[in-house]
Amino acid sequence: MPFRLLKYMVNLLDDVFKNTTEEVRERKEFRLPAIVPIVLYNGEGSWTPVQSFKEYTTNYGDFGDNIIDFKYLLFDLNRQSEDDILTTHKLLDFVFDVDLKRNLHSTEDFHRVTQKLAGLSHELTEDDVKTFISWFNRAILKGSVDEKLEKEAVEAFVKGEVKPMSYAIDRLIEKEAEKKSDNKVLLIARRMLKRDRPIEEIVEDTGLTREEIEKLRA
Repeated sequence: MPFRLLKYMVNLLDDVFKNTTEEVRERKEFRLPAIVPIVLYNGEGSWTPVQSFKEYTTNYGDFGDNIIDFKYLLFDLNRQSEDDILTTHKLLDFVFDVDLKRNLHSTEDFHRVTQKLAGLSHELTEDDVKTFISWFNRAILKGSVDEKLEKEAVEAFVKGEVKPMSYAIDRLIEKEAEKKSDNKVLLIARRMLKRDRPIEEIVEDTGLTREEIEKLRA
């Protein structure tokens, strides 16, 4: 992780440098932007990698301050309470907590967090709301199969309307689950066709109609 972060930071700084005119770069007061590396972790086990770059190098203690070094901030979400994360009511806190629950769409945890977010949305600045909505669309509603419900969820969040937002998200989750289930059934049917299983057997095992199975052959 420390080496990966180093590469990310160098790439970012290199991009800034390349996109700054030579005239500006040669000025005595020119400086590269500061970067604060942050790791967002929601794994089940404890975080074990070293948290400073020098610890990732051999014999780092022999060189004092004369080696490349940095430390990164670690947010271990599974070991931080939801109340602690949401107490400051800031955009980054919202993102962290929703990210923690993003893989728990069918649980009460995720539902409770989205309710809190809708209720606290009025405490965000207008720019923060736009930023959060953009992230929420990509990370949480990604691949949704119903644009109308997605729009309802976003509009309800902006207005701070908890119930409409929760309803829209619940329906999106249900439709996403249905879509995944349907795809799994179709995959099973295709595999059975490749194995030359009888149509009647495929109908019985998958619940698909004969017509639906015949279309898979096309």
